[in-house]
Amino acid sequence: MMVVFSKHNHSREETGMPTLIHTVEHSKYITLDKVGDQSGRRQKRNRNEQERVKLAGNVGSTAPTPESPKSPLCRKVDMWVDFDQIGWNQWIVHPKRYNAFRCEGECPCPVDETFNPTNHAYMQSLVKLYHPDKVPSISCVPSRLGPLSMLYYENGELVLRHHEEMMVEECGCH
Repeated sequence: MMVVFSKHNHSREETGMPTLIHTVEHSKYITLDKVGDQSGRRQKRNRNEQERVKLAGNVGSTAPTPESPKSPLCRKVDMWVDFDQIGWNQWIVHPKRYNAFRCEGECPCPVDETFNPTNHAYMQSLVKLYHPDKVPSISCVPSRLGPLSMLYYENGELVLRHHEEMMVEECGCH
């Protein structure tokens, strides 16, 4: 077996590579909500009955149930930066203000792919699900940032520069 790690920031859709979550969900070695190893006809009948009860209302489940968030889920919200209010209006010509955005909200436990989790965040959310006191919850943070073009004075000259990572483009749970 060969394991390759890469620091390239290609999206999973571009590379066509499955995520850890996708791999786990489709693994023949992982069964979710398994009800122990029982054998024999009677145990099989009992196991089938327990599975029906679980499907009907998740009653008697041995696995923890996912947390329901107390506040809205992780999302991008406005955060206006006004250069006049922070005292930078003397040297910044344009823009005078811009929406930098920010991330807020709860991350579900366990997290799913809609929140762009890292593999580490996915594993942490599973540990949190099974052992709530062992690890903190994952956090809603920027997962992709974008540039901002600014016109300003630098050493007495007017310059136009593109500054990376100035605006939140996407939020995720990490």
